[in-house]
Amino acid sequence: MKKIEKDFIPILLSLILVVITIIKVTTSSTIIDYHHYVGISLLTISTVLYFYKKEYFIYIFGLTLLIGVFGLVNFYYATIEIGFGKIGVNIIFLALFVLFLSLNKSKINEMLPEKEPTESKKEDLINESENLVKSFEQNFRNKTENELKVIIDKNSSYVSEAKIAAENILNGKKYVI
Repeated sequence: MKKIEKDFIPILLSLILVVITIIKVTTSSTIIDYHHYVGISLLTISTVLYFYKKEYFIYIFGLTLLIGVFGLVNFYYATIEIGFGKIGVNIIFLALFVLFLSLNKSKINEMLPEKEPTESKKEDLINESENLVKSFEQNFRNKTENELKVIIDKNSSYVSEAKIAAENILNGKKYVI
């Protein structure tokens, strides 16, 4: 069995809600419906996946909480909703979903693909880089040849734009990237 980490907190809270629901149903006349059975089933599956296939756990539990926010599943006998007409938002599921996202942020970011920058974004990055080179050239214009060679050195801690600017000055060029 794997180590339980802080990302287990939302599922633990959900399991506590299920236990409270079971106690309430068995000790009173409270009735649960198919929303609860589906929610409890998905929670059980998510709990098993947490320990054996964590990458699937993220999807299943996240989806369970998301559809629970809109009242399609439930695992607590009481529902606390804020309604907007016929559309309601379950506050318990919303809180669990926000907690889940915050505790699993790095794993979720790993699962999402990187976005390619658009052409305008690429142009902006190039312009920014050119402006940095120009700025460094202005700052380095009074440096000696030895100081410029120190900047260009591959082991120096200067950013690439600073190295380009120093190299341009040594080669007598202006604003070349």
